[in-house]
Amino acid sequence: MTILIVDDQLSVVNSLISCIDFKSLGIDAVFSASSALQAKQIMSEHTVDILLCDIEMPEENGLELNKWALRESPSTLRLLLTCHADFSYAQQSVKLGCFDYIVQPAPLDEIYASLKRAVRRINQDQRSALLSDYGKLYLTNELQYLDRIVYSLYSSHKRNVEEAMSYLNSIGYSLRTDSQIQLVMIDLYPFRQANTDCPSTHEIKKVFIAALEQSGLPEGIHPLITLNRYKTFVILLFSDTDTLSLCGPEHYQRFYDYVAHAVSPQISCYVGRIAEFTRLREEVLHNHAFIDDNVAQKPGLYFCSETPAAASSSDDLPYKIGRWEKMICSGHKNIALKEIIDYLDAAEHAGGSNFRSLCTLHQNLTQIFFRYLYDNQLQTEDLFSEDYTYSEYMDAFKSISALKRAVIYVIESMGNLDRVTLDTDNVELAKTWIMSNISKNITVKEVADYVHHSPEYFTKLFKKSTGMNIKDYILLKKIEVAKDLLENSNLSVSMIALEVGYSNFSHFTQLFKKLTDTTPTLYREHHQARR
Repeated sequence: MTILIVDDQLSVVNSLISCIDFKSLGIDAVFSASSALQAKQIMSEHTVDILLCDIEMPEENGLELNKWALRESPSTLRLLLTCHADFSYAQQSVKLGCFDYIVQPAPLDEIYASLKRAVRRINQDQRSALLSDYGKLYLTNELQYLDRIVYSLYSSHKRNVEEAMSYLNSIGYSLRTDSQIQLVMIDLYPFRQANTDCPSTHEIKKVFIAALEQSGLPEGIHPLITLNRYKTFVILLFSDTDTLSLCGPEHYQRFYDYVAHAVSPQISCYVGRIAEFTRLREEVLHNHAFIDDNVAQKPGLYFCSETPAAASSSDDLPYKIGRWEKMICSGHKNIALKEIIDYLDAAEHAGGSNFRSLCTLHQNLTQIFFRYLYDNQLQTEDLFSEDYTYSEYMDAFKSISALKRAVIYVIESMGNLDRVTLDTDNVELAKTWIMSNISKNITVKEVADYVHHSPEYFTKLFKKSTGMNIKDYILLKKIEVAKDLLENSNLSVSMIALEVGYSNFSHFTQLFKKLTDTTPTLYREHHQARR
């Protein structure tokens, strides 16, 4: 498998090449380019499985390169890198069918995870391509295979759509390019949130089929049900005649009521427009605009009209943004937090916010938070953690609940950072205490307790001050003392192990060898021979 990394900053390219273990991902060849022109030349001469490309480049940018790659090398899986969480960039990347959109600065493990998913997708696609005997596979795994075929109908690649239609026709679904279609998209919130009490995908689809039968839809309307990558269920209703025009709100209301009763009332159902099959992809995007605009994730039955309803504007929002920033900068973070949450609660209750307005609010709050970090000489990694990542925060514009969680986490983290003064005296005290207690089995909690901090906080403080975590530092000092005793005393190795807090001799030997590449005995022999 091959990858091409494109970035006009050579340092970024070199960093990715040197820091990411491509071999472990199954990537055998790594190409690099500093411009779109150079990248095109490489892709013309070599097969490139993955394209990892920066957006902001001189002359031709990464989006233009992706358009070219989509046309000239459609099998290449494409990932975009950018230093700006620009909504228009994200939109264009979706339209171009990019596999992922990574906002820099992103941790290397996040980029590695994205590449791992990309490799997995390529392997899955390659395996699927080998399954040419559709009939045999369908007989052995009918529902799962049909689901995949239906999903291909929504592809941006014409050939995938044609193959899916051909297969559906061969098993009795009379779907043509001039067929009438109507999309019904269902957001089942417990399912999306991976609630363990929620039925399985297969069980939910059976409920949908029963609900359609109970709804009283006219004869001649056929459903195709699938689950998309956003964990939204999509029902494609189609007919060879104009029967869909006979469907009224009462049919969909009965469908909605049945599903809400059988599965969960926490459900939103979006009924799309009637159109020809050739406009299927357009209708998918149209329905998604309504789903995205339900940022409050309010349950209900929604009929997707020509344009999504506009959110009510808040004329005093600029004033509120300025007020919140002053509160945060002056140390009144809890008051600011309460006001922001109250504002979001009011918008959620009144339905006065849509996708665009939530993006704007998210952007304004991000500017407040990042200016605070800059003014206080802090880095983004000081704010985020494994429990809540930078990437999760940058995605928090998608719903009010997600933005609430983001605001609560960030402001509380900033409060913690205020209390965290990188007190080198405390770190030095901890180092002295560790050396004074080197013969004990020292724990992180004991060290943190000595300097009157929580283990979690002092671990972060110690790492920032020394570049090492406390456990590694303790081990290093124990081995340093052991080396000194091996060189300058006649104590037995087992006694030295006890002197540095290890009652298990073999465990001490294992740790010593891990840090020195030799055993304690060989270390002593080597140094005594040099005398």
